[in-house]
Amino acid sequence: MNFLERINAVLHHQKPDKVPFAPSENLIPRGDFEREMRNRGMGLYAERATYWSETPNVRVESKRQVDGALTIYHTPAGSVSTGKNRRMIEDVDDYEPVIFMVNDTVFHADYSVYSNSVRDLGADGIVRGSGIEPPLEDIVRYIGAANLEKEQRAHPFASLEGRPEQFAKLLKALEQRTEKLLPLIEDSPSELIPVGEIGDAWTPEQFKKYILPFYQKYVPRLHEKGKLCSLRSPTASPYGALDVRTSKLKAFKDLIPQTGIDVVEGFTPPPIGDLSLEEARATWGKDIIIWLNFPETILLDGAEKTREYTINLLKSNATGGALVIGLTSMRPMTDEAMEHTFKEGLRAILDAVEYRAKGQEGKGAYVST
Repeated sequence: MNFLERINAVLHHQKPDKVPFAPSENLIPRGDFEREMRNRGMGLYAERATYWSETPNVRVESKRQVDGALTIYHTPAGSVSTGKNRRMIEDVDDYEPVIFMVNDTVFHADYSVYSNSVRDLGADGIVRGSGIEPPLEDIVRYIGAANLEKEQRAHPFASLEGRPEQFAKLLKALEQRTEKLLPLIEDSPSELIPVGEIGDAWTPEQFKKYILPFYQKYVPRLHEKGKLCSLRSPTASPYGALDVRTSKLKAFKDLIPQTGIDVVEGFTPPPIGDLSLEEARATWGKDIIIWLNFPETILLDGAEKTREYTINLLKSNATGGALVIGLTSMRPMTDEAMEHTFKEGLRAILDAVEYRAKGQEGKGAYVST
């Protein structure tokens, strides 16, 4: 099998010759190393937009300041701004301009960038297109995930339980915007699409009450159009530079099957994440495809430990279930020694995948359903 055949087999619950290794394209150094890895079966994972949007009645102004750039959005309902340590909604008066912007959004399909990438990668990669996400995730984006709890305490208008007028009005506008976008996603050529993420802005109880209904409404509609829906599990880093939300995935493990999604993407096992592959598989069964984010602490700990960790990881999935090994987050390379360790680690992952496949007479870590 070539890479594309292999990963399509996994995505459609068929048996591949070995577990696909599909790191994000922006994390792999270009040149002879990439060619070597592709020749060994590695594929690239790319993400491309399938639409663009505009707000024709909003004027955008940019200003440079000592502490960073400031972007100001002027609407007939007032102005709001974003910048360093500033979110678009800082006070109750900011709601109306944001609601105007949401209602003013016009979407345009453009599948050319996606299609060109599919053509260029050929059998050496897979491309994921644009998707949709729960309106409450957008609200977090406007307010800021890290500040949401503080904002809810300081401003009653941000409370979920009370659903005050302004908050409810913004939520309704975002829901209507999703409905406008949905036909473009349904008609896009991309089979694999994202439909939200597990983050730290909500407790499992809030997720179940406010966000789960979104999945139960839209995932079946997307399935009817032949889409594979991916739930993003944001990647984590022990160094604090990247998202740390993955560490809370264990608390959501029983809710994930209720979403109806096909793929959990960016699943980071221990020692960074708090949910092991074995426990996830025991909870989710074989129906959910697990797309791993390989822990960078292991990768940078040397080739031998990376090889051993990967073999054990694959063994932990031996009871069955579709699996992809990916790499979705990584610190920038700071010197030649780090880059050398990184490359040797990636080679070791492929070593383990090939060893496991041969050692199990071609079954690898995948057991067909």
